[in-house]
Amino acid sequence: MSPLANMRATLLLFLILAFARTQAQNFYFENISIEQGLPTSKVYCVVQDAHGLVWMGTEAGLASYDGNTVIALGEDQGTAANGARSLFLDREGRLWAGHIQGGLSLLENGAFRKLSVASTPLTSDVTGIVQDADGAVWIATYGQGLFKTTDVGPDGTLTAERFGSGQKIGDNINALIALKDGSVCIIEDGGTPKRWDK
Repeated sequence: MSPLANMRATLLLFLILAFARTQAQNFYFENISIEQGLPTSKVYCVVQDAHGLVWMGTEAGLASYDGNTVIALGEDQGTAANGARSLFLDREGRLWAGHIQGGLSLLENGAFRKLSVASTPLTSDVTGIVQDADGAVWIATYGQGLFKTTDVGPDGTLTAERFGSGQKIGDNINALIALKDGSVCIIEDGGTPKRWDK
């Protein structure tokens, strides 16, 4: 190899190593626990809103974290009773929380309120909440199937259509996912996936 080719190869290697080093990132993890104010050590779900606030659904209720302070939230702040099993931010930026044993909470305009389904009281764990392409909010439960709602009344009552065995959907739903094409994927107990497409 000629001296000029050797120098070019060395320069190229130097540039590649320098570029790789500038692209490396360091990640720092901070442990948040009961000592920092978390209601319990068991966390089911996490979501971050548009303001950077991190919301956590725990076995004992909701918690928010702004990077410095953890605030535990419960019935005294307007949420439904019990732990939060699922969290969802809709297109309007509202936070939905699905609770253990069927409660639903909605954070809107800086305040929580409890929600209820007009046709059927929710008594099963709310395992997932998503929004489809038309803006309808779907609520999955482990015990009562699937609910689709398009309206939240001023008193917190949801007008909802229930989907269950009549639509070949099981009552025990483990997860709910909104797909990029606007359809909704349902994961039933046992891992069976089903796709809803209008």
